[in-house]
Amino acid sequence: MTQCIDFTVRKAKAWMACHQLKNIWKSDMRRDLKVRLFQATVESVLLYGSETWTVTKTLSKRIDGCYTRMLRMALNIYWPVKISNNDLYRSLPKASSKIQERRMKLAGHVWRHDDLVAHSVLFWDPKHGHRSRGRHKKTYFDTLCDDTGLKDAAEMQRLMLIECSGATPYLLGATIRLKSVSHTHSSRQNIKILAIFHLCTLQWLETIVPHSLIWLRMECYLNKFIGNCRDV
Repeated sequence: MTQCIDFTVRKAKAWMACHQLKNIWKSDMRRDLKVRLFQATVESVLLYGSETWTVTKTLSKRIDGCYTRMLRMALNIYWPVKISNNDLYRSLPKASSKIQERRMKLAGHVWRHDDLVAHSVLFWDPKHGHRSRGRHKKTYFDTLCDDTGLKDAAEMQRLMLIECSGATPYLLGATIRLKSVSHTHSSRQNIKILAIFHLCTLQWLETIVPHSLIWLRMECYLNKFIGNCRDV
């Protein structure tokens, strides 16, 4: 429930910042300038500290819905006007996708620095006591598993310790970025080029860390994605 309370507070502050710029949103300023101003003044307030949230599916829908309404206001699109999310977002990723990338960067940073207090609790799995009855509460580790597609903590820890000039954390979020861009970008040719670039980088990483489970899963996803774009 902590993340829900935190999101409620961040949403109220973000709406306050959004309404303070109402005169700018109603002006004839170019779309790209409005988007950059929106990201600097409103999005930064809404997503502050979001990399520490344990996001459920319900909370993810609330975040994306709130972000969409704020973006419509920033672009001066009133509620009676019907517009698809593809036309609204264009090249912008969804707020939930941005949170996923931030969470992966934070987790990798914490695990590679064993002097931090959070290092010892990032993958903490208590073995004592008894679980209470009812549905299992989603933990931060469960969220990381959903982000990476891995279920083994040892495999995830080994990948986070690899130093490949920043390529490993970049590739960990590649699938997240491709999924978000594929729903918002208008040019599938650019998406195909991005997927091929990720695949080439992935094949280079396999020569350094062979037989890694996440490389295999991501390679299967990228090959399938490129195959769907062949008709472009």
